[in-house]
Amino acid sequence: MKKLSAFILVTVILLSCFCMTSCLDDDHIVWKVRGYQSIFTVKVENDGYYFQNDEGKTFLPITPVHGYSPSRNHRAFVTYTLGPNESEVSDYAMYVHRIDSILSKKIAENLHEKNDTIYGQDPVKIEKIWIGGGFLNIKFGTYWGGKEAHFVNLLQEDEGDPFTLTFRHNSYNDPDYKWAYGWVAFDLSGLETEKTENETLKITVKVNTYQGIKEFPFEYKPEEDTDESELEGEEEISSMSLF
Repeated sequence: MKKLSAFILVTVILLSCFCMTSCLDDDHIVWKVRGYQSIFTVKVENDGYYFQNDEGKTFLPITPVHGYSPSRNHRAFVTYTLGPNESEVSDYAMYVHRIDSILSKKIAENLHEKNDTIYGQDPVKIEKIWIGGGFLNIKFGTYWGGKEAHFVNLLQEDEGDPFTLTFRHNSYNDPDYKWAYGWVAFDLSGLETEKTENETLKITVKVNTYQGIKEFPFEYKPEEDTDESELEGEEEISSMSLF
């Protein structure tokens, strides 16, 4: 009887591990535990809002989230389950269980000789970087002490090449107590001009990593429905933004 109980216990553990790993999707769904968690662009429209994934599919909240009232378009982690869709304007309906906003910023002003002082040049490790939802999305790792808020930005430093962008990180000499991760999303609508609108842009993102300068090439087609986001240009990462 003891052997049978032990066998059943081991079987349950193995099946649980399989279910967890089989639900992983590095690009979109992060995990499936009592629902899904995905990265969306929060779209603000009139007095309401909805969510849009990187494929352009729209998700309408069935019930409002207490205390959440976005005033601008931004990126966010959303934990949710799908519900009955009675709307004719959205692709899906969802019950929202939790929303965690991602630091969302515009491309920062080029300060030329002051860039190193203001924006810093401290190294990071790039865990994930991709373009989706009209944003350059970055998960990065760095050392963190919790004493100072870190400052991250995206710059167009070469005025002759507006599609070469530089990721900047200023740790303000925060002590190297532990390794931590942060998320940031940069609105790329500022790259759109009458000449390049709806054309595929070749973008290069330069990052100072712990192994030196690395370049990440992308092809980006500006979205026709991308709105000019009213994002703050100088916004710091609080200690809660690193995890």
